[in-house]
Amino acid sequence: MSIFNKIKKFIKDEDEDEEDIFKKPTTTTSKTTNKPNTNEFEKNIFINGIHGTKSALAFDNVLNLCAIGFNDGSFKIFGKNGYEIPLKAHTKSMIKKIYFIINSPFIIVVTDSSIEKWDYDRMKLNNILLYKTRITSICQSNGLKHLFFSTEDSMIQTYNIHNNFLSSYQLYDDNSSSPQPEFDVKCNPSIPLPSCLKVNPINANQLLVGYNNGLILIFNLESKKIEKRIESFIKCGYCTSICWSRNGSKFVAGFLNGEIHLIKYSVQNSTSILIYKTQHQQEQQQLQQQQYYPIDQLEILYTNNKKLILFKGVNCIDNTKPLILIKGDNFKNPNHLSSVQVFSNILSYYPITTLPYYNNNGFLESLLLIEAAAAESGSNRLLELKIDQKTLFFSNPILCDEINLKSFSCCNNSKVKLMKSYQCDSKTIDLLYQLFESNNKKSSINGGPETLTLTKLPGVSSLPYQQLMITVHYDNTIQFWNSSDPKNILYLGTLNINNNNNSTTIVDQNYSIITFSFSVSNLLLTISTSGSELFIYHISDFSKRIDTLIYNNRKNNNNNNNNNNNNNNNNNNNNNNNNNNNNNNNNNNNNNNNNNNNNNNNNNNNNNNNNNNNNNNNNNNNNNNNNNNNNNNTAEKEEQTDGIKEDKPLPNAVFDVFKLMGKIIMGDGENITSIALNPFKSSYSTRILIGTDLGNVYHYIVSIVNNKSVGTDGTSTIPSSQVVYTLAVFSFGSCSVTTVSTPGINTSSNNISTTPTGAASIGESTIAITSMSLCFYPIRNSDIDSSIVYLGSSDGNVMVLDLQTMKIISSFKLSNSGVQVGSLLFTNKRGDPIQFLFFGSINHDDAESIENLNDISTFSKMFNNNSNNDDLSNSLTTGINNSGEEFKSMIEEISLIVSTIKEISIYSISFGSNKTIQHKRLNKHDGSNKYFIDGLVHLSTQSDGKPVLISLDSSTSSIELYNTTNLDKLKSNNLLPIIRLPTLPSSSLNNNSNNNIIKFTVTPSYSNGYLYIDNNSSSSNNNNNSSSLLYCISNNGGHQLNQYPTLFVDNISMPPLPKGKTTFSSFFSSKPSQQTTESNLDRIFSENGNKIPTPTHSQQIAGISDLLNRAKEALEKRGDQLKELELKTSEMEVSSRAFSQMAKQLSKK
Repeated sequence: MSIFNKIKKFIKDEDEDEEDIFKKPTTTTSKTTNKPNTNEFEKNIFINGIHGTKSALAFDNVLNLCAIGFNDGSFKIFGKNGYEIPLKAHTKSMIKKIYFIINSPFIIVVTDSSIEKWDYDRMKLNNILLYKTRITSICQSNGLKHLFFSTEDSMIQTYNIHNNFLSSYQLYDDNSSSPQPEFDVKCNPSIPLPSCLKVNPINANQLLVGYNNGLILIFNLESKKIEKRIESFIKCGYCTSICWSRNGSKFVAGFLNGEIHLIKYSVQNSTSILIYKTQHQQEQQQLQQQQYYPIDQLEILYTNNKKLILFKGVNCIDNTKPLILIKGDNFKNPNHLSSVQVFSNILSYYPITTLPYYNNNGFLESLLLIEAAAAESGSNRLLELKIDQKTLFFSNPILCDEINLKSFSCCNNSKVKLMKSYQCDSKTIDLLYQLFESNNKKSSINGGPETLTLTKLPGVSSLPYQQLMITVHYDNTIQFWNSSDPKNILYLGTLNINNNNNSTTIVDQNYSIITFSFSVSNLLLTISTSGSELFIYHISDFSKRIDTLIYNNRKNNNNNNNNNNNNNNNNNNNNNNNNNNNNNNNNNNNNNNNNNNNNNNNNNNNNNNNNNNNNNNNNNNNNNNNNNNNNNNTAEKEEQTDGIKEDKPLPNAVFDVFKLMGKIIMGDGENITSIALNPFKSSYSTRILIGTDLGNVYHYIVSIVNNKSVGTDGTSTIPSSQVVYTLAVFSFGSCSVTTVSTPGINTSSNNISTTPTGAASIGESTIAITSMSLCFYPIRNSDIDSSIVYLGSSDGNVMVLDLQTMKIISSFKLSNSGVQVGSLLFTNKRGDPIQFLFFGSINHDDAESIENLNDISTFSKMFNNNSNNDDLSNSLTTGINNSGEEFKSMIEEISLIVSTIKEISIYSISFGSNKTIQHKRLNKHDGSNKYFIDGLVHLSTQSDGKPVLISLDSSTSSIELYNTTNLDKLKSNNLLPIIRLPTLPSSSLNNNSNNNIIKFTVTPSYSNGYLYIDNNSSSSNNNNNSSSLLYCISNNGGHQLNQYPTLFVDNISMPPLPKGKTTFSSFFSSKPSQQTTESNLDRIFSENGNKIPTPTHSQQIAGISDLLNRAKEALEKRGDQLKELELKTSEMEVSSRAFSQMAKQLSKK
C-alpha cells in the first residue's frame, strides 16, 4: 500500500462523513457491495426511457443520436427504435450540460463540480476533471478541439477534448477591481463571475464572456487581452445567455430582467438595440420586490432566407417557461420584429441544423425539446418540431414515442390497466415492428448501424424465443413491446380501439377494456369491453377489403335444455325446428318471412344469414344445415334471380396494421372477464373460449374466410382487387355455472351444477369466471389438441369443463374461500410447461396462401348439409352430440398450479378410466399475513433452462422463485431499497377488487420481470417523483442480455465544409481565416511545445498537497486528544491516591 493510500485510510477513519473526491468509481462500488444491508439484486433493476427530472439535452446531427441528462447524475444516449445506452456521472450530481464530440464515440458531461468525458461505445469513463468549487459557465462549439469553462474563482480555463489536456492558460478580468488568480471567492462574494461563454464563429480567437453582474467582455485568446469591455448592461443584472451571429459582427445578450439586446460589435464603438422585453404585469411592477425573468438558451438560427432568434423565456402569469421565436425583416428596427410562442412550457430544447460546424451550422431543420408537463401528469415528453422554411411555422409536434413511452411515467388517463407477456419467435417481433413502423411518424433520432435490426442484433440469434409484452391503458390504447432484454425494452406500436378506420363499428369511448388475449401464432387479438362486446382483430401487412362481421349472441328466456334457439316468429309454423335441432344447436335465427323450401341449398357456405321475413311457413326447414349456423347477421331480404344475388358494393380497403374482422355481442349486462385462445396448426382457425361475469362459458371456432373461388383451369375467378375477407364464427356450445356446495380438495364429484346458458335457477348465486386455461393434453383418441379446460371463479372454485359435452365434470374449492382465482398453469411431472403453440407454422402475411381457404373455411364445409365428409368424425365436432368418448387410461400425470392473492398451491391431476379426474394437493404457500400481487404466479425459465415459478410478495417487496415440481422456494430477490411496494387498503383485498396500483408480469423465458407501480395512487414514498413507473428486473443475476451494446458508427462521412473566403476577399479582410485561428489556438494552448502531461497531472499534484494538509490537521487533532487523555489520566491518578488514603483511614477505625 502506497503512502498516500495509507494517509487516505488514516484520514477516513477520523472523518468518515467527508467525501473523498479522488476516489475512483471502482472503489465506490466495492465499498457499497461490502455493506451488510446492501442487496446485490439492486444492479439488476433498470428503468428504461426518460424518467425523473430532466436537466440537459443534446443532439449529434451527424450520427443522429440524442442524449438526455437527469438530476440524479444519470444520462442516456438514444438511437433509432428507442435503443438506449444508460450511464451515470462519476459525481452522481445533476447534469448541467451535455456535448457530443461530433462523429466520435465520446460525449462531454458537465455537472456542478466536474467535467467528464465518456466513451459511450465502450460505456467507460475516459477522463474526468474534478473541482472543489462550482463550474459557473461552459462553452463547447462543434468542430473546435477546445472547451472553455470557468469556476467560482472567476478563472476561464481551456480543456482540449481530443487529447484530454487541461492547459495552464487562464483568462480573467485584469481590471483593478477584478479578482486575481489567488483570490478567495469566499472572502469576497461580490466578485463578478463568468455566467456564459461563446466563441466567435468567424474568429475563434475571440471569446465572448457574460458575467453575473451584467458585464460583457470580449477576450482575444492569442494576445490574452480584453478587446472590448461593455458595462452598459450592468443595470440589467445577471447576463444569462449570449450568442454570436453567423458572420461574427453582432451578438445578442439576454439578462435576468427579461430583456434581450442586439449588440453590433466594433472595437471602437458598439451600439445596442433592445429587441425584446418580457411583458410585466402592472401589479407586479408596483411590487417593491424585484421580479426575475431570465432569458435562457439564446440562439441565432437561419433558414433559407431569414434570421431567427430562439430562446427559453418566462411567462409572468403562470411562471411557465415557453419557447419563444423572434422574427422580422429588419433586426435593426425593433418595430419590425414580432415574437411568437412556439411551445407553451419546456425544460430544454436543442436546434437540429443541416451542418455540424461552429462557424456555419447551415439551416434550421427542426427543434428537439423536452416538454415540461404539469405536476399532476408526471410526464415530460421528448418532442420534435419541424419548421417550414418558407412560412417559418412549426409543424405539429412529432412524439418520440419509442423513447417517451419506455418508462411508463405517463399521465393519469394512459396509466397501465393490464399487462401480459407472451413468448414468440423473432419473426413475429420483426413483423410487428415493420408493420407499426410504416404507420408512425419518424423523428430525427434514427442513429445506429444499418444492420441494427431485431433479428440481427448480437445475442438475439442465440435466444430460442423472444418476449412480447402487451399493456392495456385506461385511455383504451394497447401498446406492444419487445421485452426480451430488461435493459432495453423496445416500443413496437399502439392500437387505439376508439379510433379504427376499417369499420364504422368503433368501440364507444364510454366503454373500457376489461381483458384481452393474443395469439402469437396467427396474430389474432381479442378484446372484451364493458359494452358486452368481444372485438376480434387480425394483424396483417397487406391491405384488405373487409366485411366486418357482427355476431349477435343475445338470448331470451325460451331456452330448452341446451337447445338455445331464439327463433322469434310472427306466425310460429316451424313445427320441426326443435325436434331436429341438436342439444348444442345455438341458432339465433330471427325468421319473419321465409318461403324458401330449399333453404339449405340456397344458403352460402358460411350460412351466416339472419333472414328477417314476414310469414313463417318453414315446414320443410329441418335445420339440418343449421346445426352450426350461428352467425346472427341481421340483414334485409336479398332479391334472388336464377340463384344469383345482386352485387353488393365492395368495402373500402383497410391499410391499418390492426384490421377489425368482427365482434361478438353478448347479452345485455353480460361482460367477458376471461379469454382463452388456441390456434390450429392445420387451418387458419382459432379456438376461442370466453368466460363472463354471470358464470357463462362460450366455446367458438373463428376462421378468416374470403370470397375467392378457383376455376377449372386452377386460376382465381375473382380479381385480387375484389377479394373480400370476413370472419366466420362457429359455436360449439355453452354452459352456465352456479355454486351449489363446497367440495373437498381431492373429490372427483361434480359439486358445480351446469345449467343451460342464461337459465340459472332462481335463488342460485352466479359466479364470475376470472381465469381459464386450456389443458393442452388430449385425453381422447379423437381430440386434436385438448379435451378439457380449467376454470377459476371469483369465489375460489376450480372447475373442469369437458369441451365436447360442455359440462363440468370435476371441481374443487381452494382453502381460502371467497378469494378469486388468479392464474391456472399446467406442468408435466418434470415441471416443464405444457404448451400448444405453433411458431412459424402460420403465414402472417395473408390468408390467401392458406390452402384450406379457397372460398370458405374448412369448418364451414364440414357443417354444410350437403357435405358427407368422412373426416367429420375425426374433427373437433366429434362428441358434440353425444356424451363423449372414454378417457385414456394410461395417461401421463400432470400438475396444476393455482394462485390467488392469498395462496399458491400445486395439485396433481389423475385421469381415471371411468371418466373421473382427481386432484391431490402436493404443496401450498399460504399468504395469510401477506398477499401476492394480482393473485398471479408466472411460469418462466431460468438461464440454465430449468423452469421456475415467479410471484411478487407485496409484504416483503420481494420476488419469490419456486420449484415447479414441488413448489419449494428456490430464492427470494429483495427489491429494497430501490423499490418499496405501496400498501394496499385491506378493503381492496377483501372485495377482490382489481389492483390498479401495482402490475407485475414475467416473460416466459429468462425470468425477466416487469413491475409497474402507480406512485400517484400509493401512499408510499418512492424515490421517483413520476406518477407511474415501470421497473425492469432481471431475475437471473448475471444473465443480462444487453442486446444493444453500441450505437456508434465510425464510417459516416462528415458533410462538406462550408466554403471559406477567397484569396482576393481575405486579402482585403482584417479578420483571420478559420484555419488560421484554429491553428493559433492549437499553438497557444500547447504549453510552448512542452510535453503534454497526463490528463490528471495537475489534479494529482493538488490532491497530494491537499492530502498532506489534511493528514497534518488530523495528526494535530489526534495529538490534542492525546494531551487531553494524558491530563485526564493524571487527574484519575490523583483521585485514586486520595481514595486509597481514605480507605486506609476507614480500615484503621
